Amino acid sequence: MGPMLKELYQHPELGFLACETLINWRGVTILQYWRSVEELQAYANTRDSNHFPAWTEFYRRIGRDGSVGIWHETYSIDPGAVESIYVNMPAWGLTRAFGREPITTARQTAKQRMQAGAPVGAETQNHEPDQN
Repeated sequence: MGPMLKELYQHPELGFLACETLINWRGVTILQYWRSVEELQAYANTRDSNHFPAWTEFYRRIGRDGSVGIWHETYSIDPGAVESIYVNMPAWGLTRAFGREPITTARQTAKQRMQAGAPVGAETQNHEPDQN
């Protein structure tokens, strides 16, 4: 993954926005954010990118022998139809990709924040859950 991530960060025109690396009891998870599903698929299938030869080599060396698992899910989110709340957190998740905005009185509830045009990543000092 290292060469792929380096390539993606060096070429933002490919559509890659940001990623998180998570260590868990089963291994390592790389959570990626892309501008569009189409750009993700284009990168994955471009033969001169770092992804295509790595994927080919994975299947050549490991294939389906069960020694290494790959978990891949793709989600497409409509613009403005997402909310992320961060309390006492560094830039993480969607805020790594899109930035963050403070919660204002105009966007105090989850319903208000989910309206089209609302900021993607919101930060609050209020530790109480929304009433809506």
